[in-house]
Amino acid sequence: MENRRLRFLAWFLLALPFLAKISLSWTGLVPDRLGYLIYQGGLHPYINVLLCLLAGVPLIIGIYPDLLAHFHPAYRTFIVGITIILGIQSTLQIIIDPAIPAIETIGVLGLTYYLFLLYGIVLPLVIGLDEALDKIARICLWIIVISIGLKIIGSPFVYKGNRFIGIFKHIPHMVTCATVGFIFYLNSWKNLKSFFSKISFVLALSFCMAAVILTGTRSALFACTVATLLFFVCYKSKNAKFQLGRILVFWVMLLALLLFGVQGYNYGKSLVTGEIALGEREAQNGLADRWDEILRGMESFSESPHIGLGLLSKFGNSDGAEVVDSYNSFQDPHNLLISAAVVGGWPLAIWIAFGMVLLTIQSIRTTYQGIPPTLTLGVYLLSHLPILMIYHIHLSIGGMADRLYWLAFAYLALKMAPTKNNL
Repeated sequence: MENRRLRFLAWFLLALPFLAKISLSWTGLVPDRLGYLIYQGGLHPYINVLLCLLAGVPLIIGIYPDLLAHFHPAYRTFIVGITIILGIQSTLQIIIDPAIPAIETIGVLGLTYYLFLLYGIVLPLVIGLDEALDKIARICLWIIVISIGLKIIGSPFVYKGNRFIGIFKHIPHMVTCATVGFIFYLNSWKNLKSFFSKISFVLALSFCMAAVILTGTRSALFACTVATLLFFVCYKSKNAKFQLGRILVFWVMLLALLLFGVQGYNYGKSLVTGEIALGEREAQNGLADRWDEILRGMESFSESPHIGLGLLSKFGNSDGAEVVDSYNSFQDPHNLLISAAVVGGWPLAIWIAFGMVLLTIQSIRTTYQGIPPTLTLGVYLLSHLPILMIYHIHLSIGGMADRLYWLAFAYLALKMAPTKNNL
């Protein structure tokens, strides 16, 4: 009974990143905002964090104390290192800069540690990797099906501007959901036996890919494409038909590259430089935009290169606004290492670079082994390495992508069999 209760809490925490980002404004029954309960038609971020605490604390207490002992030594070193660096830097920031609010900084630091502990250590010890991939993929699929269904019937609430957001509050949430759903659903390949299961597999991937294209996000489309290629190239199978099919696909792709390689290169270049658009999104020069963000980030980094500006640096509370309302993208560099440097100075940036090297090596090793479900995890992380690099550092217990990334890091680092249930 105790194990069942702990697993229920774990599954709730696994679903919470998605549930907390859903908006019900489209129903006409839920207000856009209601005190500290509802925000943008869904759970208020404070409630999101509170639920993480209420469900996570008893879960942590309920499992054994030697949590880090089950993980690879390199991961243990990285977790301890980032914890120490953030603690030292935050303390120095409070001492040196009186403008940094001490109480808020300590609170955010504690929640960051809680993110590492809950999603980066505890949950993978309770739920096996194979089971987690399957359930997360299904959660994503149901959200996508509902979102596309609302689009088909003409609901105006599934768009923000010309970007498809489905039933989520913001664009990044739909992008994450569609990408994760597509890649994690690849894990179902090993279970395809009946004709119905094969049709369901194709339909599921089609829905997820349609959502990716509707968001107009080039990096997500790239990640799904790379993940698919890596999955089927590295997948270990003794099935003669599968091996023959893989060889045929390779030669077809090689022929297509020879015949249409130049056109494909020109299309990709035009997509990146903003000459053409993906889906219904306006054409946008991705290279120029990223370079502007890098320059802004370097300017912020130069303000405090040794200790950084703190975990609250991407928020501006000068007008007395709540933290959830004061996020400023111009203070949040969309580059992993620069973002880390802005938060914690060059010590944190160097440590994050060390972590990225470890992540790359282990992801390649896991993918090369070609055995599901670790293959799916490996291709997910490998295909997302460029996205991790061109986005900011993920340290928020309230973020969807943040929690999923730390969950994936932890599964990758587990020394034991990833599909083994530890409770």
